[in-house]
Amino acid sequence: MNLDSLREQLPQFITGSLSPEASLAVSRALASSPELMAELQLALQLHDAFQEDLCDPPPFPQAVYQEAGQARRALLPKALTNSLATLQQTGSITRSAIKMALNFIQH
Repeated sequence: MNLDSLREQLPQFITGSLSPEASLAVSRALASSPELMAELQLALQLHDAFQEDLCDPPPFPQAVYQEAGQARRALLPKALTNSLATLQQTGSITRSAIKMALNFIQH
């Protein structure tokens, strides 16, 4: 197999979609070609970067922003931001209550 055809198979090699025979051929070529190994490393970095981008949640639908009476420029709708602030305050109060209870128990 020539180097160009091996390069073309690197994406399928990374995703594991090559046949066992083709995968073995690419593995053998990688072991003997530092240039191909460097290309594999670059392809893996690109694959990882694309995978990270795919894991980002989609933006909230425009209707959620309209219902909150807010322009879509914000990262989160105002209603959710307010909910998050309430949860953070509740967590802070709960932490304080637990600390007070532990202090009371220890003394």
